Amino acid sequence: MRKEIFHISGNFITRIIISFVDLAAGIIIARSLGPEGKGNLYALRFWPAILVWLGGLSIGGSNTYFSAREREKIPSLLANSLIFSIVLGGIILLFSEAFVYYLFHDKRYIFLARIVLLTIPFSLFSDYAIWIFNGIKNYMVFNLLRFLPRFFYFAFVMFFFLKGKLEIQPVILSFTGVQIFMGFLTFVLVAGLVCPPSRWKKDSFLMKEQLSMGLKMHLGVFTQIGNKRADQALLISFFDPKEIGLYSVAVNISEFLLFLSHSIGLTIVPSTAPLERERAVRRIKKYALGSLFFLIIFSLFLYFISPWVIKFLYGEAFLPALLPLRILLLAHIGWSIGNIFDQGLKSLKLPLYGSIAGLISFVFNLAFLLLLLPPLKITGAAIASLIGYFVYFLANYVFFIRTAIRSNS
Repeated sequence: MRKEIFHISGNFITRIIISFVDLAAGIIIARSLGPEGKGNLYALRFWPAILVWLGGLSIGGSNTYFSAREREKIPSLLANSLIFSIVLGGIILLFSEAFVYYLFHDKRYIFLARIVLLTIPFSLFSDYAIWIFNGIKNYMVFNLLRFLPRFFYFAFVMFFFLKGKLEIQPVILSFTGVQIFMGFLTFVLVAGLVCPPSRWKKDSFLMKEQLSMGLKMHLGVFTQIGNKRADQALLISFFDPKEIGLYSVAVNISEFLLFLSHSIGLTIVPSTAPLERERAVRRIKKYALGSLFFLIIFSLFLYFISPWVIKFLYGEAFLPALLPLRILLLAHIGWSIGNIFDQGLKSLKLPLYGSIAGLISFVFNLAFLLLLLPPLKITGAAIASLIGYFVYFLANYVFFIRTAIRSNS
């Protein structure tokens, strides 16, 4: 248990550092470009990340599982991951080219959008390989690869800010270069620290297993992304960039609550998958109860200081984000605990339950988004998220309790 606490602490600290780096970059951009400029920049970075998550078929998640249980399969996992990233990356690029015009409300930046979408195959390979480091519990490299792209992005934002040339085009071109560089860096690190490319060998049977387990997880990933990003996708596609800029501030601050649950979630599968089911269930319960206590305390703290946080960091122009922010703080408590139970179900080799829970909550979330977004705009988006996130928690909790009862019987 001490090792798990140490690893959780490392993931937690990395998450905090990443969030503060993102926050610093966001503040500089908000102060320099205002709500509309921040919204446009957010939109250009939003779709490549979403398409990687949706089109990646959760191969990274299956890589964590197989590398944690059967390390002798790692050479084949890496070879298969390279093939998946090339094939799926090409398919996603063709899809995005067909629909890129409809993904952005502001059509001035379609050319930049096409450029940044070219990073998708590189981002896919980075994602697949990073999760192998997680599976073998090399959390130092895992966390380093999570941190570096955010740091490089912040460094470019700071550079252009100090030069007095902070504009959307140079920032996005720099972001594109960073994503491509990270693809090559990840390749070098897995080749040097995990397995040299000369030993990589495609395994068609394992590829089917990766795809099978990934697809079982992917319904959950798809619905999680739908739950967490459908509001932003609809805002980016149909609403003024100013609304996106305001809402992104509410999302960025409220997601500080996800530090703890995200850090715990990263360690649940590697630390509980090898255990007997009864022991794994007990450990997951402890994680959830401990997280709930800290989440409530932290959310109350952020709730009361949020007006001053917005004014001090972003300026009075962003104060309309206050009410959505406070609603999202409550929503993220439900999401965080639900995610811990979701990861617990994955570690028990029951990924489909978490996927079903995510699908149920996504249906609620989308229905309320369509109902509340037109009249209430960003406040309606926050309310829809609140409802969807708590449905996600309740569904995962019910599935987990049923599993626990079967383990004890």
